[in-house]
Amino acid sequence: MLRQLIVKDIQLSRLVIMLAMCGVVSSFGLAILVSREIGSGKDSYLTYWACLLSSGAFISLFFSLPILALLSGSIIASERANRSIEFMEILPPTRTQMFICKSLVTGGVSAMTLWLSAAAMAISSLLPGQVDVVDAVIAKFPDFSWFVVTNFLIGATGLAGSCFSSNSGLCTLLALAAPIVLQIGLFLLSQQFELSLYVSWLNLFKLSAVTLGTIFICLGWRRFVSVESL
Repeated sequence: MLRQLIVKDIQLSRLVIMLAMCGVVSSFGLAILVSREIGSGKDSYLTYWACLLSSGAFISLFFSLPILALLSGSIIASERANRSIEFMEILPPTRTQMFICKSLVTGGVSAMTLWLSAAAMAISSLLPGQVDVVDAVIAKFPDFSWFVVTNFLIGATGLAGSCFSSNSGLCTLLALAAPIVLQIGLFLLSQQFELSLYVSWLNLFKLSAVTLGTIFICLGWRRFVSVESL
């Protein structure tokens, strides 16, 4: 039964998933421009490909953030808005099973983009003699772990928002705003209490994002299974 629910959610979200794939492809198109700038003056064919793969990987990670916000903010809210989710209540799956399936689809799309980017970076670092080039590209972007926890926070916020509101646009905006608001809040706190003396900024953000994301998922699930009418 869970497999059928996952297939249904993938079919309903196929446009967003296709958009995510187009974003990944277009990221490597933009990376051609970046790799030309970074690789200027270097005649090595391998250097060009190392720049292209590593920069394209990070650009695709940036593209994945709004796509994930759109997916997580609409995967439940859109069905609540057109009331098609009410039909599911007369079928055998429980609300918890439905929530798990929608979470798995959202997490699966996020994991797919992260995996593709990680694979591109791994390939670029394996090119002979290109470690320094790849390091130079990586230094221009946030740490990969930042993208992982940001994906988790965005997905969790969008899912939770969808459980409380049927407005997909609002849920998407909330999901996009979550990491921005968190980073602003942590910056103000670190300035006030000098938190940087005790923990690094990245570790503080990762811990806060995972904690908040977990809380949001629990709140969303609780709302989804307990509300009388979806």
